[in-house]
Amino acid sequence: MKSSLLQKSVLVLLLLVLFFGGIYFAAPFFKPLAVAFLIALLMLRLARKAEGKGANRLWSSIIAVFIVVAFLTLISGLLGYQANQMSDNSKQLERQGKQKIETLQKTLEKKTGLTSKQLESFFQNTGHSQLKSTAKNIASSILNSLTDLLLTLIYTFLFLYYRRHLKRFVLKLMDKKYREQTRKTMEESGEIALQYLGAKFILIGILATIYSIGLTLLGVKYAIFYSVLAALLSLIPYIGNMIGAAFPLLMAIIYNDTATALGVVALFAVAQFIESYFLEPLIVGKKVNLNPMMTILIAVLGGILWGVPGMIIAIPYLGIIAIIFSKIEEMKPVAYLLMDEDNR
Repeated sequence: MKSSLLQKSVLVLLLLVLFFGGIYFAAPFFKPLAVAFLIALLMLRLARKAEGKGANRLWSSIIAVFIVVAFLTLISGLLGYQANQMSDNSKQLERQGKQKIETLQKTLEKKTGLTSKQLESFFQNTGHSQLKSTAKNIASSILNSLTDLLLTLIYTFLFLYYRRHLKRFVLKLMDKKYREQTRKTMEESGEIALQYLGAKFILIGILATIYSIGLTLLGVKYAIFYSVLAALLSLIPYIGNMIGAAFPLLMAIIYNDTATALGVVALFAVAQFIESYFLEPLIVGKKVNLNPMMTILIAVLGGILWGVPGMIIAIPYLGIIAIIFSKIEEMKPVAYLLMDEDNR
């Protein structure tokens, strides 16, 4: 008995190592594929509506991908415009950042008694240079991923066009006596996952709008860029909101004044309150209430494997896995671990 349990444990551990090692080393292949699956799931309902109005599978898939392209073009145009502004104003940003840091150094010298050399060693890897580097990396990752974007669009089309073929393939893998149960599980899980994922991205859109309006009214530079980034990072509970708020807060400190910086803090605090107590229960509901501990762990793991994109897409996949496991009797304990059922 003990030997059998040990063998199963070793086998599970080996499979996990192979799985995560595979997606880490084959990231260029799996990353666009993983993103494409989420986009295809989001566009599935639209493709079905197009087919219901007489469009065949080919045209419904093309229409769905075209809408994705139009949306990405709009977002990329806005972000690209702001990224170019950031690049053009980098010298001004550096100059004002230095002035702010020098002022802060003098204040800290008076308040703490630390020498200027000690403070300079602390600030040398922070401030304007760090902000400039971060902004450059974010802009580069957005604007220089045309190959991944093209692959993602192609994969999205293929997922939509061959969705029934893929579904039949999964059913053929199952024993005949389990096929009907598997079919029902796939349909129910897919519908709930579609609702969950769609609700999450609606929530991201609302948060991006709130942040954009708030930061623009406060006079924070590059408001749209940081608003979209903060809204995407909100997928990561607790940590994501803090990271998302840090960038516009730093911009407010460098370009504006203390009142504006406090306004940014207040904006994100109010938005977080509205999201947690009004928007999320109303839009997302309680179909999938993920465990915060597991969510943070999977976000960290996604970041290690695939960087920032991995952190963002890991959370929706965790929700989808939790939904599927909740429909399979043998996997319900794992679904319980992933979900926050004790707090429902």
